[in-house]
Amino acid sequence: NAARRELAGYLTEQLSVFDCLQCPDIPSHIEHSYFTYPLTLNPGSGISRDALIKAMNAEGIPLSGGYVRPIYWEAMYQKKIAYGSKGFPFVPPVYHGAVNYGKGLCPVCERMHEQELMMTPVCRYPNTKEDMDDVVRAFDKVLSQKHSLKGDSALF
Repeated sequence: NAARRELAGYLTEQLSVFDCLQCPDIPSHIEHSYFTYPLTLNPGSGISRDALIKAMNAEGIPLSGGYVRPIYWEAMYQKKIAYGSKGFPFVPPVYHGAVNYGKGLCPVCERMHEQELMMTPVCRYPNTKEDMDDVVRAFDKVLSQKHSLKGDSALF
């Protein structure tokens, strides 16, 4: 984990020059394991996250969008059936209110999942700081052409 933290720290420093990206800001008393390296595309950047991901993938950088779907989008919540076929625990006698797990329940979570959050597995062995430099160069190349990325994920 120490090697992952070192690579992630280096990558965070190098990516800080890109205003449209927000890298992890980990408090000093926490040791992140960086199983994957998260970063977000800042709202209002005018760049399509999916187009950015596609362009970075074309540069050989593994980058993906979101992480896991919001749990309330899963069938158990949408169909309101957890046990058996009668709606337990979402219907009386267990619960007497009305439950709605529709889109919009957690707008920040949904926005992060669909538009902003990105993940890459690059901060791990056998990668080195030179590999992190390759990631930064790819971001620089792609973001220097960001006018081509605005709102059109089909461009790449």
